[in-house]
Amino acid sequence: MANLCPTMRYLWLFLAYLLLLGCQRAALGTYTDSCTLYHRPAVVLTLHPDHTFAYRFQYVDTLITGTWRQMHDTLTLRSAFFLRPQRPLTPVVKYTAQLGLDRFAKRGKRLVPLTDTIDPVKGCFLQRR
Repeated sequence: MANLCPTMRYLWLFLAYLLLLGCQRAALGTYTDSCTLYHRPAVVLTLHPDHTFAYRFQYVDTLITGTWRQMHDTLTLRSAFFLRPQRPLTPVVKYTAQLGLDRFAKRGKRLVPLTDTIDPVKGCFLQRR
């Protein structure tokens, strides 16, 4: 590679950079909420290899299912359950306040919620088991 012209070196560096961008680990596995409710995680999220997920909220009897997609470090969860109108005084069945989906930033073994409303007191995230 020492005999390559400078333009060719930059081309090889650019191709190596693109390769490293593509080599990203999928966020598969089970994640639990860092905030607890009665000494148990309030939320358990399981991401399956077939790009489906299962959400289990401790205070809701229904298992919420849907599909997930990862683009770079952003994980997006979509479910028909998220689109249902919520009646007043019913438990929240989403982790973020975004309409029809939940979106997280992948930070190592953590999924940090990306939301329009920032709640500094809560500061919760999902931790991989």
